[in-house]
Amino acid sequence: MSKNEFCRAVQAAIRDELEAARMYKNLAFEAPHVAIRARLMCFATEEKRHARLLSCICPEAEPAHEMDPDCWNWPSDTMEEDDLLESAWIPMPPESPSEPMPPFPPDEEFARGIAMALESEVHAIGEYAELAMMAPNPQAREALLCIQNDEIYHKISLEFIQSVIMWNGPENC
Repeated sequence: MSKNEFCRAVQAAIRDELEAARMYKNLAFEAPHVAIRARLMCFATEEKRHARLLSCICPEAEPAHEMDPDCWNWPSDTMEEDDLLESAWIPMPPESPSEPMPPFPPDEEFARGIAMALESEVHAIGEYAELAMMAPNPQAREALLCIQNDEIYHKISLEFIQSVIMWNGPENC
């Protein structure tokens, strides 16, 4: 594989990361709970960081900040309830039918967004494995595998969020 082909693949990955950042930012504003919102904003920030890292791996690629026309607010600027995060409580399914339902109903639109994000993360995990195999040097390979590890963490976290928002009570088990 030529260096040009690798850079084209990296540039496509940069665009994917920026799109993922926008998706997570949008999902965060729809989140039914402050702790879920905070986690999704962290994911958005990490996706932006991935785009910047990718643009360093292949300097010939267009810089990530020039590819992203959105005005970006970092989570600390957008999370007005930072003090609530320490006391944020995500409900777990009750152990008995007499315990209360979660304090937020699952929203179909939000649930679809989480499912789409989960699918996107699965795709990204495979994409970074392929990019790592194409890497022109050990440093690029290591950076790509670090990004892949972040994507694996996102997937696991999204599965947890999905299990929390999809839980409808013991009568539906």
